[in-house]
Amino acid sequence: MNIFAELCSFSTPKNLFFNKKFPNYLAPDFNSMIVDLTNLDWTHEKIAHVLPISGASTVSEWSRGGIPNYDNGAALIELWMQLTSKTEKEIPRINRYLIA
Repeated sequence: MNIFAELCSFSTPKNLFFNKKFPNYLAPDFNSMIVDLTNLDWTHEKIAHVLPISGASTVSEWSRGGIPNYDNGAALIELWMQLTSKTEKEIPRINRYLIA
């Protein structure tokens, strides 16, 4: 029996994707946080000056989907929480596990 025939003989449950456990932690959505800060009249330059990063180009990269390292991301989250008066539970998250 070839390998294709063996693979076809396995049966899978119809609700396979519904039984899958998704992780509880979702990554922070840094783009949404930067948009919130710009709505509060904070420019990329001002954000970069407050955070321990090299310049506004780094903040621009994060707003286009780049991911900061842990320390810079934690500093951005802390700044966002202070300026928007929101808690850790209100941090915008990216759900990369959604099945479209």
